[in-house]
Amino acid sequence: MGKTINPMHLLTIVLLTEIEGVRARLEANDASYEKYLEDNYGPAVRSAEEIGNLANLDLTVDVHFEKANSAASQKWFDSAVESNPTIIGSYLREGSHSIFYRYAPFSIIARSSEGRLRVDALFEMTRRFRAFKILGRDEIFAFYQVLMRRTVHFPYFLLLGQKGFSLLHASMSCRGEDAVLFMGLNGAGKTTAALSLLPEMSIMADNFALFDGNRAFGFPEMLRIPANAVLDAGTKDGGRIVDGKTQVKMAGGSGNARFRPRACVIIKRGRINSWEETPRDGAIEYLEAIDRFQHETDDFSYLTFIRDRSPPKVYPKCEYYVATVSDREGSRAMIRDKVGGLLGLRF
Repeated sequence: MGKTINPMHLLTIVLLTEIEGVRARLEANDASYEKYLEDNYGPAVRSAEEIGNLANLDLTVDVHFEKANSAASQKWFDSAVESNPTIIGSYLREGSHSIFYRYAPFSIIARSSEGRLRVDALFEMTRRFRAFKILGRDEIFAFYQVLMRRTVHFPYFLLLGQKGFSLLHASMSCRGEDAVLFMGLNGAGKTTAALSLLPEMSIMADNFALFDGNRAFGFPEMLRIPANAVLDAGTKDGGRIVDGKTQVKMAGGSGNARFRPRACVIIKRGRINSWEETPRDGAIEYLEAIDRFQHETDDFSYLTFIRDRSPPKVYPKCEYYVATVSDREGSRAMIRDKVGGLLGLRF
C-alpha cells in the first residue's frame, strides 16, 4: 500500500511516493487528507521496500492539521517564526536555508539542504471547515487540493526541474507514440479540447505534463474533468468534486509511456471557432507570460527563495497552433478535424 505508521504519532499516516526517481515521504495527521493524497498519486505510491533507504529521501512533507486559534496551532506558528526570524515581505519570513510562507489557513516552511527538500505545513481548521468535514461535504476537497499543490506538487516540480524535466501546464492527448498538447489560460478549454479527441486518442494529462527534451508524459495524478464532460470521457471511478470538476481515473491508467509531441495547441476563447499556425518563439513567449500570471507552477512560488538554479524550461520542437474556441460542438468538430489531419487520422 506504500503506507507505514509512525510509532511516535499513532494517528499519523506516512505515504511513500516516487516520480521519475524523486522519492518522497508524505506525512499528515489527518486520515481523510492522506486518502486524498493516496488516491491522487496512485500510480506513484510505493512500498517501503520499493523506496529503499528511507533516511535518504529527496522530499519529506509533514502536514499538521490543528484547530484554528488553538494552543497547538499557536505553538507551531511560534516555532516557525523563531526559526525564520527575518521578515522579507507581507507573507514571507526567512531563516537559515529556509523560507516561511503564511497565507491563512495555510502556513508552510520549506528547507533546502544538499539538493533535498523538507516541507512542514500547518493547516488551521476553522469551524466552517470542521463542519464541512463532519457533514462529508465536497468543499473540504478544494482546501485539500490547494494544500497538496503547495506542499507536494510544487516541491516535486522543483526537484524534477533540477533533474532536467520541464513542466508544461497542459492537457495531453496521445495515440501510439504521438502526442498533442493543449495549452492556455485556466478555463480556456485545455481539458475539453483533449476530451474532444476521445475515444480515438487517450488523454494522459489534464493539467501538467513533463517533457524530457524528446518525449512528453503526464504528471502522475488523477484527472479533473469538467462536470458536463464526465459521461463522455470514457472514465472509470468518477469521484470527488473539486472546484466544479470531477476527479476520475482514465480507463487506460497513466502507466510509464512517453510520447513524441507532434503539435502544441494554444487554446483561447473567442466568438468564432478558428485554427491557425503560429511561430514557435511567439507561442513560447505567450505561454511563459501565462505561467507568470497564473502562478500554476513552482517557478513563481515561495520556493523561489530557496531553490537551486534549474535548467531553463524546454518546449517541444514541433508545430504550434492557436485554436480559438466558441461553441462546444463546433470547437469539438474543428479540433477533431485539425488534429486528425496532423496525425493522418480520420475521426
